Amino acid sequence: AKAFARDRGVCRRNRMLDYLGAHAVSEPCGACDVCNPGLPRPWRDHKITDEQIAEAVPVESVIKALLKDLAGAQYSKRNMLLALTGARSRYELPEELKSHRLHGSLAHCGWRRTEEVLGKMIADGKVEEVEVAGRPDGERPGYVSLRLV
Repeated sequence: AKAFARDRGVCRRNRMLDYLGAHAVSEPCGACDVCNPGLPRPWRDHKITDEQIAEAVPVESVIKALLKDLAGAQYSKRNMLLALTGARSRYELPEELKSHRLHGSLAHCGWRRTEEVLGKMIADGKVEEVEVAGRPDGERPGYVSLRLV
């Protein structure tokens, strides 16, 4: 896909026809950006910032979806935030969180914004923090998990 996007030497329509096994026309199509460099490209005039993308992402809905998917599981709040933001940690995430469909889906929002939205959801009573006891032998300390209310 990247090679296709970067190649400015071959008619895109002909290249697609060739890729799909159809017979490409030997003449340029005149309708693609390679054949007609003067075509308007409105996306070039509009710059979208990371902040605008972060504002457009429905953070609360994504958090709710993860908590619904993980109902009954007791992952730490920290691990859930790591999974949502795709942030790295010196400790490995459990496989279910690493491979979850929402892993990294709030990366553009970042840790701080995701944590702020989660804090508001807790304050509004939409999410509950649950204390999970550690092991009696001290091998694993207690932690805070999350539950959708």
